[in-house]
Amino acid sequence: MPSRSRMQIEPWWTESTGAIGYLVLDRVTRTCALIDCAREVSTTPAAQELAARIVARVRQLGAELAWLLQTRMRADQLAAAAELLRQLGGRLGAGAADATAVQTWGDADGGTAVGAGCGACHHYADGEVFGLGGLEVRVLHTPGHASDGVTYVVSDGPGGGADMAAFVGDLLCMPDRGTACCDPAGGDPRRLFRSINRVLSLPPATRIYVSHDCPPATRDFEFVSTVAEQRRSNIHVRDGIGEAAFVTLRCRLDTRVH
Repeated sequence: MPSRSRMQIEPWWTESTGAIGYLVLDRVTRTCALIDCAREVSTTPAAQELAARIVARVRQLGAELAWLLQTRMRADQLAAAAELLRQLGGRLGAGAADATAVQTWGDADGGTAVGAGCGACHHYADGEVFGLGGLEVRVLHTPGHASDGVTYVVSDGPGGGADMAAFVGDLLCMPDRGTACCDPAGGDPRRLFRSINRVLSLPPATRIYVSHDCPPATRDFEFVSTVAEQRRSNIHVRDGIGEAAFVTLRCRLDTRVH
């Protein structure tokens, strides 16, 4: 990221699963968010150790946690979210695909609690914008991999010259790995294609941060590309691949997965 940017991004990788969460910090106000970090916290010793390191790092930075953000939310992540928020404060934010999701996770007006000490989850509207210190976060509903998928687009200022980063969750993989499967519980390949192309309409220099990487033997672990790189070389959705071709490919691949 540009050295002049007030945005600082740190990845948190779990080697056993290839999953990545992120700490996003406004260097000026020391306000931060954790994105997809709750998915990495469980009862296993390795996961607990990771959680302890995340908490320690936030405190080492002298940062205040404003939001724990999820690009998708599952029931098995609720206790993890509650534990991180219990130690660091802040609020939980996620998308909401339908009334079932809201009933399960709680709503922004203080509905169902998502976990002891965690409070209610704020469900972002499509296009909703909020501040993270001096950074701006715009939420895009990007279903397809899952029905409640969202992308967080973080920028350090307005206009075309802003430093921009998009946290896409499982919407996209690194270009040589293509795209993630469509979850049988609510995924849809047509929605996935349209959501991906919505993200890839962002400025070409926008950095794309993914939530998983299972690298081939020919390269090391990676987690960031750009809109331009994805459009040029993603093996599933690069420029020139239309919706019908993508849907055919994704359905064939998902049949193998499921």
